[in-house]
Amino acid sequence: DYPIATSLTLPAGCGGNVTIRGAGKGTKIHSTANVAIFSFTTKSGVHVRDLYLKNDVAPASASYGVYFLGGIGNSVSHCWLEDLYNGVWIEGVAGNLATDYVVEANQLDDCEYALFLRDTARYVSRVALANNVIYGRATGFTGIVVQLCDKIAITGNVVDDVGGNGIDSQANRTTITGNTVYNAAGDGIVNDNGSRVTISGNQVDDSGSEGIQNSGGGAYPVNITGNQVSISSGYGIFNDSGWTLNISGNNVYDPGTIGIYNSGSWGVQISDNTIYSSGNEGIYNVGSYVTISTNTMYSIR
Repeated sequence: DYPIATSLTLPAGCGGNVTIRGAGKGTKIHSTANVAIFSFTTKSGVHVRDLYLKNDVAPASASYGVYFLGGIGNSVSHCWLEDLYNGVWIEGVAGNLATDYVVEANQLDDCEYALFLRDTARYVSRVALANNVIYGRATGFTGIVVQLCDKIAITGNVVDDVGGNGIDSQANRTTITGNTVYNAAGDGIVNDNGSRVTISGNQVDDSGSEGIQNSGGGAYPVNITGNQVSISSGYGIFNDSGWTLNISGNNVYDPGTIGIYNSGSWGVQISDNTIYSSGNEGIYNVGSYVTISTNTMYSIR
């Protein structure tokens, strides 16, 4: 049990290639002030694993479990992070890129932002966020946030009970696959203006707004395929972008309003979806040059 009041980091002369490893949840490092428990700037080959990181005070924005600025080939795995404002934060800036990261098999409880990739111009790339379990706080924000990054894989994560969106991405060349999102107060999964994006094989239940939202006007091509969306308060699947978009093979159950809503044009295909018990229309389209085919609808109210 290790209480700290200032950040743990590597000496200035150490460029990285360090593994910081505990013995599991019994190795507890807890902050008595709102600081980054671990903070790494321009360090590469840093691996943090098998630790329990906790904040002991009311979380504020300066509270991080693990903070990275730049660096190559870093990872956080098999850790428990609790009561932090920011769980794992990865940031890139001009001249200090953050690439080839892995964040996997962690459990994050009661963090305002559990996993956050901060970027304004594609300075963060080639990051895998895989098999993490996030239990949010109802008054918190988004489970997984990916800003203007590139080549991000968000795979096999569970996000439960967050106060905003479950997964919110603005990244290009990104896959959002095999995730489970429960009880997001906002949207379950969002692609906001990301191009070359695949959203497939996800399960989204009980969203406070849309189950899956694709928006931004410039988001193409995007594939939204093979997802299970249940009991969203708003639309099951919402799209307002065009230019080569495929919405196919999804099952949408009991959306509060419309099963699939589309206002995008030019190259939008909506096919082979099944919609059950929609509050209004099963599929509602106001876009132009849209192909809608072989969809099945049951018990449309």
